[in-house]
Amino acid sequence: MGMPHRIDDHFMIRIPGIKVINPVSKTNWEGTGVEPDIKVKAEDALETAEKLAESRLRKKQQTWAACRNPEPICGEGIGRGRKWQVREDS
Repeated sequence: MGMPHRIDDHFMIRIPGIKVINPVSKTNWEGTGVEPDIKVKAEDALETAEKLAESRLRKKQQTWAACRNPEPICGEGIGRGRKWQVREDS
């Protein structure tokens, strides 16, 4: 990656100093772009991205709300060797 160049007080840009090549396909994305996760028409891209972001945020908020009072259970796994489950009485 190239050295960063300051554009103004808030932004910097890096100009690539190398060409990235995929070791499998022996190509890169120049001229072809990157395959999108969700294919939509260009004019629908912003609205689709906003809806997807809102949906994911809602799910995350619901998860955090449900886990306000987590109860540790025995077992290996998530975070410091404990798994968590939501208590029914919360």
